[in-house]
Parts: sequence; C-alpha cells; structure tokens
Amino acid sequence: MRVQRERERERERERNYSKIPKGYYLIFLIIALSIIPAVQAGFFESLLKITGWASTSDTTEPSVSVKNDTMVMLAIYVPTVTLTEVTITNVEMSYIVDHPRGTGYLINESTNVSFYKSGETTRVNDTSTIATACVAVVEGSNATTLNYTCTVTMWYWDIEGTWTVEAMAGDNKTNVTDTTTFSVNTLSAMNMTPTTLTWNELYIGDTDNLANNTPVIVTNTGNQNVTAINVEAINLIGETYGDYWIQAENFTVHTANACNTGTLMVNDTATTVSGAEITRGEAATDNLYVCLEEVNSSILEQIYSTTGNIEDWTVSITT
Repeated sequence: MRVQRERERERERERNYSKIPKGYYLIFLIIALSIIPAVQAGFFESLLKITGWASTSDTTEPSVSVKNDTMVMLAIYVPTVTLTEVTITNVEMSYIVDHPRGTGYLINESTNVSFYKSGETTRVNDTSTIATACVAVVEGSNATTLNYTCTVTMWYWDIEGTWTVEAMAGDNKTNVTDTTTFSVNTLSAMNMTPTTLTWNELYIGDTDNLANNTPVIVTNTGNQNVTAINVEAINLIGETYGDYWIQAENFTVHTANACNTGTLMVNDTATTVSGAEITRGEAATDNLYVCLEEVNSSILEQIYSTTGNIEDWTVSITT
C-alpha cells in the first residue's frame, strides 16, 4: 500500500509540471543568465555557440596622456650698465629656461645672447671663450629649470639709452628666444696728451710762436658726441718777478697747425674753440694747436708759467 501511494504522488507531480506554460521556462532561463557573474565568459561563449549567436568582434577604449614639452623663457635679467671710459665693460646677465621634460633635454651649447639697439653695433657673447660663454649655474635651477649666466662685452662708445637683449636656448628639436630691455648710462669723458705745453726759446716781441709739442690730442673716451672743446687759459706769471706776466689773451687755440686764425683765449674763462668737436667712437680724436701770438714787449726776461698760479689751464668738453 505504501509503494502504491508513492507512485500516485509521483504521477500527480508530473501532471502538475505539464500544466506550466512553456513560456515560463524561457523567462526562467533569462533570469538565470542575468545573475550569472560576468567573469564566467566561457559560459556565455558556449551558450552563444549553441544558439548560433557567436560574436566575431569586440570594442576597446584607447586613452593617451599628452603633455606640452615646449621650452619657456621664464626670466631675463640685465643690470643697468655703466660703461668704463677708454676700455671695455663686461656685462654679466642671466636668464632662466624651463623645460617640461627636465633640464637634461637642454643643450647648453645652443645658448647665446645679444644686445642690440637701432643704429648701433650688436654686442654678443663670444661662445669661443670661457670668459664670455653662457654657463648653467646651480643657484636658481631645479629639475626642470636652468639658470644661465652670460657675459657680453660692451665698449665705452656704445650709446646710452634703452637697449634690447635677446636670449636663446635650445633642445634637440628647436630653439626658443625671448627679449627684454635694459639701460645704458651716459658716459661723458675725455683725455688728452700731452698735458704740458712748451715753446722753443723766445725773445721779447716775437710773434706767431706755436708750441713745440702740439698738437694736443683730445680723445673722446665716452659714449656721447663731443659738440665743443673748451679751453680755460690763465695768465702766465713770471717765476722770478711775479709782477710781470704774459696775458692769456696773447694766446690762440686752433684745430689747424697755424697762428693768427685760431680762437683768442680769455683769462680764467672757459672759451669754446671754433670748429673743435668729436663724434663718439673708437679712437675718436681732435687736435688742438696753441699759438703765442706775441711776446709782450713790456715784460722782463725770465721764465713765465702757471707755477705761481692757483690753477693750470683746463681743457673740457661739452656733450
């Protein structure tokens, strides 16, 4: 009896299963597939092959990070320049370059600087000498920036005012340049040679007596055009008898080697010599000739000079 009852229950279950619509099986299958972890790709591939729905392609998402490696000139510094008369002035300047990839990409040999101004000779650092080459220094540098210092030679006649500096740096691909301005101060200066005047032996009443060691060569040692040369003459006093003198007005100064045509001097007064001027530049000079037009007939025989005076003759320039 017990076995018969078990068989009856089994047949009842089979009859109940047969009553479930077939669509329910499909719904059950879809739900089951949706909760299977995606990592079990092998199962899906097998299923797709069974159903004939196998995939022949797939997608990916490329991602590339691109940075700008362009060099940048961060700063250029040139101090205000004060030139030195007669000679050169070595101007030390600096600039900072940033390279995003690091300072190892910078090529030190590509660095150079130049100073320029319209109408003037361009001044550059001489890369062939250690003294004026650009060099990288530790101070002001880090992993991506280098501080370069360079020396540029300027001459005493380089004009005052605003100049432009152009700095350049490079890597193995390109060069970068930048500019800024700086100032050069005014330099008004001169020198002359000789600094004494002498004459051959003279006699009372002699005329047209040129100094025997002229011309006096006046050199413009600054960066300004000399528009006038001035001479302040002083009476020559007798060294033995100080009550007698040769007046300054007995002398003339000229730019030509001649008497009678020069500029007449005035005692203790700066007098502009006619035609005397000097443009700025290397070895820019003018010559002055001094003539004692007449030896006073009223003076005594003795040596006359500025020895007993408070001051000597003075030559000055106007710029």
